[in-house]
Amino acid sequence: MKWILITVDGTDSSDWRKPGGENSHVHTFYRKFGNGYGGSELVKFFQDGPDWTITGLDSGSKRQAGLNKIFESIDRFFPEIPIIEKPTMLPGGAMNITSTTVWNSYFNFEKQRNERYRSIRSFDHLRIVLVGHSRGGGVVIDIAQKLSEHKIPVYFMGLFDGVDRSLFISGGDVVNTRHAYHALRGLENSRSSFGNTGKAGTIYKVFDTSHGGIGGSPEAVPTTITSDFSCSVLFIPSSISIDKIKEQFKSRIQHYMKCKNESLKAYEWMVEKARYCGLPI
Repeated sequence: MKWILITVDGTDSSDWRKPGGENSHVHTFYRKFGNGYGGSELVKFFQDGPDWTITGLDSGSKRQAGLNKIFESIDRFFPEIPIIEKPTMLPGGAMNITSTTVWNSYFNFEKQRNERYRSIRSFDHLRIVLVGHSRGGGVVIDIAQKLSEHKIPVYFMGLFDGVDRSLFISGGDVVNTRHAYHALRGLENSRSSFGNTGKAGTIYKVFDTSHGGIGGSPEAVPTTITSDFSCSVLFIPSSISIDKIKEQFKSRIQHYMKCKNESLKAYEWMVEKARYCGLPI
C-alpha cells in the first residue's frame, strides 16, 4: 500500500506551536504517521497554518502546495505512466498571464493531467490522508474537492475543529472522501464567532475544550487580548475574601485541567478512528 499524508495546522501555528510540535495534534499525527513503514511507499507533508490571522490570505497557497505534493507523489509512485510536459513558463518560474500561447499550454497541461490520472487504475493501492486544524481543516476540505476534479479519491480525512473563515478557500461539505472524522470544540464561549465547516460529510464528536484545545493547545495563560480565554486559569476576583479567591483559583485550575484532558481525548479519538481505518499510526 502507498500512502500520502497532507497536513495543515491552525492559523499562526508557526507562532504558538512548540519546536517539537507536542502541543499540536496535527503535527503529532504527522510525526507518528508511518513510523517504521517503508519510506519508498510513504510520503508525508506538514504545513503550518495560514499566517494572515484576520483574512487567511495565504490559505489558497497552502491548498496549492498540498495539491502539488500529491501530484508529485503520484508521479513518483506510478513511473510506468509517462510524466506529461509541464506548461510553458517564463524564466524564474512565473507564468506570462498575457500570453495566449502560455495559457493554451497551461490548459493543455491540465487536460493531459486529467487524462493521465484517469488512466491510473491503481488507486486501490494508493491511500491519500488529509488532516487539518482550524483554517487548516478548511484547506484540506478544499484539497479533497479539487482532487475530485481529477477523479483522485481521498481515503481518510481528520478535522480538528475545522473552520474556513477566508475568502480564499471554499470549505463547505466534505466530499470525495471515504472516511471522514471531525473533532469539535464544546465550550460555548470559545471562539463563538467561528462557525464550523466540514460538519456535513463527517462523523463528528464534541469535546469539552476550546478551539485551541481541540488542536492540542488549550491556553492556560493567554498572552494577547485576542487570545481564547475559555480555558484560562486567569479570573477576576468576585470577592476580597482570601478564601473566596483561593476557591475561585482552584476552580479555574480544575477547569483548565478538564480542557487539557478533553484535548487529549480529541486526539486519542482521532487516532482510534484512523487505526480502525487501517492507517499506519
